[in-house]
Amino acid sequence: MKWSECRELYPNQFVKLKVLSSYIESGQEFIKDIEVIKPVSDEWPLNIFTAKTAWII
Repeated sequence: MKWSECRELYPNQFVKLKVLSSYIESGQEFIKDIEVIKPVSDEWPLNIFTAKTAWII
């Protein structure tokens, strides 16, 4: 799934996602494909990034 598709399915929501493919260019990581794990409620403790996995909130 592309980020634009995710935004259409989950507008104005936080989502927990997994990075499926990415590449690095000029020192920046660009994410190509993602998998949505689940929407995240506003009350959920927000861990912005979990370094041990490819999950991003």
